[in-house]
Amino acid sequence: MTSQVLLLATLVLAFGAVVQGVLGFGGALVSVPLLLLMDPRLVPGPTTIAGTVLTALIVWREPPVPAHLGLRWAVGGLPIGTLAAAWAVTVWSSAALAGAVAVLVLGAVATTVAGLRLEPTGRTQLAAGFLSGFMATTASIGGPPIALLHQHLSGPALRATLSRFFLASSVLALLALSVTGHLPRSDVHAGLLLAPASVVGFGLSGPLRRYLDGPATRWAVLIISTLSASAVLIRLVT
Repeated sequence: MTSQVLLLATLVLAFGAVVQGVLGFGGALVSVPLLLLMDPRLVPGPTTIAGTVLTALIVWREPPVPAHLGLRWAVGGLPIGTLAAAWAVTVWSSAALAGAVAVLVLGAVATTVAGLRLEPTGRTQLAAGFLSGFMATTASIGGPPIALLHQHLSGPALRATLSRFFLASSVLALLALSVTGHLPRSDVHAGLLLAPASVVGFGLSGPLRRYLDGPATRWAVLIISTLSASAVLIRLVT
């Protein structure tokens, strides 16, 4: 990784960290497509390391809320979805699977805009965790399912809930990469070089949080989820 790529990647990751620090998710949507253009080796190992630092900081900043009690079901669905995706890609193309999941997310956005509200029960948490793991494996975007389920939470509660889920997801991803031999020393080194970008973005997001701590939180979730799913579909047809 050249010094120029490192500088650009740091700026991109810092901006993504601001988005995620304010809303609770969306950092990958902002940063991953650009990082892939700069240097594909930055994804997934280095960005996952930087992302783990960011989610750990958000968990530290945002106080626990009762909504976390149901996260054990979502976290339980996460590895199941990841394993299911790993099996599915051996049977169907990853493009077809990513497209199917993207359509499901757009459908979820449409139904919630129409007035249907899913409550975060054990079953829906498990399903959201499953879809998040499945979508992260097939399309590299796993935030929308779990974010849509919790879209009616307040800004602080949403950030606290999603960050705890994503911290578990990141640790699981790093373990999977390490066990399968896809986390070489060079990736760890690059991830540590990029980690300060997460710290800077986290710091900048602090004073901006209040602007999305009201009714705007739900609409921000819907908009970013729509952009995430649309980005997957656009990537498949171009």
